[in-house]
Amino acid sequence: MKKPITTPVVYARRCDKTGEGMNSGWLFGDGAMYIKYEADVIAELRGPNWKDFWTDMKSPSERTDDEVLEAAFEQDICHWTEWDPSEEDEWYTAHGCLLETKERVKLYTEELPATDVEIAAVLLKMRGFTVWVREGDDTPGKWAGKQTLGINVWQDDFSDSTGMEISDREVSDWARVYHEGMLSETEDKAYWEIAKQPNEWRFIGWRHIYGEDGPISEKA
Repeated sequence: MKKPITTPVVYARRCDKTGEGMNSGWLFGDGAMYIKYEADVIAELRGPNWKDFWTDMKSPSERTDDEVLEAAFEQDICHWTEWDPSEEDEWYTAHGCLLETKERVKLYTEELPATDVEIAAVLLKMRGFTVWVREGDDTPGKWAGKQTLGINVWQDDFSDSTGMEISDREVSDWARVYHEGMLSETEDKAYWEIAKQPNEWRFIGWRHIYGEDGPISEKA
């Protein structure tokens, strides 16, 4: 069983294969691609994108995984490295969502709403909606580096409710209410009361279910 996260980790890069945040992994060229896991690097180097690279060399099918990595390193295709988030000017969550400012990083590490989707979720919760923040999309084995916001809406006869996704434009409109200081003193107090209870506005239990890096982090 994966252990729950205690403090959210901030990452300096986002993996182009899994969508996860990463502070170490493989760098292709001067930043053309970032890959977190060795297995994905080897699959990439053996794939069609690098077919021409092997034209005048022993094909990857005739090489061990270690030989494939060694050849790529010797030809300056890619190499393993580390990054320190404290030395960067943009940051990512475990699920690859961009945190544009140090203020958002601080909110994220304190488990408070840090993205526009999360801010909008709290504001809609204040107005009585049942809300949830969803990480990623339906792409198997990959975080999309984005979040979506859903709400429950009751049918006209109140016999049942249905889920509805909030558009990006609506999310931006709601978030602007917070960013531009449009909340009254009473509303601001209500905002922070809900903000400090993440199970009220995000997908309940995602961190305890998935662990720090999500379900795909078990890949070797």
